[in-house]
Amino acid sequence: MKHYQSIRSQIKSGDVITWEGKGLVSWLIRRWSKRSHASMCLDLADDNGDDRRYILEAWEGEFNMRLLSKRLERYPGKAFWHSLNPELDPYRKTIEYNSLSLLGTKYDYESLFANMLGHVSANAKKLFCSEAICLILRESIPNKILKGYRADKYANMLLDGIALRPGGIAQLPLFLSEIEIMKGE
Repeated sequence: MKHYQSIRSQIKSGDVITWEGKGLVSWLIRRWSKRSHASMCLDLADDNGDDRRYILEAWEGEFNMRLLSKRLERYPGKAFWHSLNPELDPYRKTIEYNSLSLLGTKYDYESLFANMLGHVSANAKKLFCSEAICLILRESIPNKILKGYRADKYANMLLDGIALRPGGIAQLPLFLSEIEIMKGE
């Protein structure tokens, strides 16, 4: 947690955390993806001094918002921070708005397992973790900007409406090099 505390103030809306869990479901997901889970970061700092960092994630059957620090305290695995490229900073507020609009969206268990066998198209009625991040990014960053990343396999999949796996989110060129913020136990 010391490393997280030292970089916490740099984490902004639009950044992503990818996770490597140790449980059975996490292990299964990692067989098809290098990571087992993905969360969107939200920096909801206000004038009252609340500068905590939140994440939007698929958890307990729907999309919820929780404190990143609390999630890290209890997580039995590794966590990686992916900071949005600086040229995409103008879209952070839109990413934040579109992220918050997903609160309460039901978890897409069927597509999660179908995505292990082959990539599925994103569907906004129900979502799994990385599918939601794809949807948020596509709705928040203009197509003409995203098309500038067409040389990358994962950016192409994102543009084509394919729901990336958590490991694909970690590979998107929309982010700077990842930083490990928590080492597994």
